[in-house]
Amino acid sequence: MSIAWPAVLMQLLTTAASAVAGKAANAAATAATANPIIGAAADAAAAKATEKLLGEFLPAQQQELRRIEEFTRDIHGLAGDINMRVKALQGGPSRAALLHMEYASRHPERAYEELQAARGLLFQAWGIASDASQRAFAAQQLSGVYALLGDSYDSRQWLEKCLPDTDLAVEDAICDLLTALRVVLNRSPSRASSEDYTRVTTMETGARYVPVRDLHPALSKVVDARHEAMLLRRLSMTVGIGAPWPSLSRTRIQNDGDSEILVQTPTAWVKVEIGAALRDSPTVATMRRMETMTFRVKDGPWNAQAGQVFLFGPSPQLGAWEPAQAVPMEGLQGLMFGCDGEFMMTSLQLLKEGDSIEYCYYFVPHDGGPAATDLIRRKPFPTGQSYDPLEALFGGFFSHLAPYDTWGKAG
Repeated sequence: MSIAWPAVLMQLLTTAASAVAGKAANAAATAATANPIIGAAADAAAAKATEKLLGEFLPAQQQELRRIEEFTRDIHGLAGDINMRVKALQGGPSRAALLHMEYASRHPERAYEELQAARGLLFQAWGIASDASQRAFAAQQLSGVYALLGDSYDSRQWLEKCLPDTDLAVEDAICDLLTALRVVLNRSPSRASSEDYTRVTTMETGARYVPVRDLHPALSKVVDARHEAMLLRRLSMTVGIGAPWPSLSRTRIQNDGDSEILVQTPTAWVKVEIGAALRDSPTVATMRRMETMTFRVKDGPWNAQAGQVFLFGPSPQLGAWEPAQAVPMEGLQGLMFGCDGEFMMTSLQLLKEGDSIEYCYYFVPHDGGPAATDLIRRKPFPTGQSYDPLEALFGGFFSHLAPYDTWGKAG
């Protein structure tokens, strides 16, 4: 069964049991009570908690590390990279750290020493990481190890440190995809010869048909990197890290209707047809868990006084009803389009949570006056359409043509 690595990491950060292993637990309890019997009981309880948490933490790490190595091998093999030996050596400290954690899980009486050894090796792994994905994973591992050692402060610090690198890993994955496509598209036909091909369209080459076996490793890395970055950020926000949810940028991976996957950067874009060879793939299934949604509202209090408008709701992605973690919105002038004053908007890529998402607009005056809250609304997640072509092409310039909410009015 597949184990969700970010979910296991979050379990470590939010678990009620303190997992201070071995000597640390015994020393703390004995010092507090001057009773070695109580200290021994605390030692046993901490070892048991550590053993249980390591039982989930370790296989999740091993699975994630294998997946990262497989992606690296497939993509660099496709692009003709000859530097794989160096990359394998760079993964050595991470693998050695896993051995220490495996030993800790089998020998709880030595868990504290083994986790400290793993911590030292993970510092090395983070220091020599050659790309953002390796650095982000090392930081996540360190976050988990500190949690197992009972150090919640450093655990949270390393989790927060990994979030920017997780976003950079998405950009690196896109670069790998574009590099792979430059190699493959030069020898690809302009017509499909079998269902094992899928249509790929770029600015430079137009439409070409690419063998799915050549395209899929790099495309899968892009989609998985984006999905995992979103999942990790959502889980992080549940412990107060990583807010607010980022607005959609010009670098994006999203569905273009239900027929294509769009990968876009400020200087390039690629569209991959979701044909017969890809339709039932795990990559497309993962893409369908991510939806792009644009929120627009007009006729609010910002037209009478200066202030900032936020979007928030019960989902961690929208701040879990915490105004301090709400998503800031941008104002666009609407006079030329028959709209008085400004209307506010933001576009977000969200993880699907059921069929719809609940949200509300929140206005904070710049002069320190009382804040104002709009109606609570519910927006359905798109079905087969998570691409807003007007917003993607013009960055909101023609957003007056799309549906919007009116402050204080339902429907």
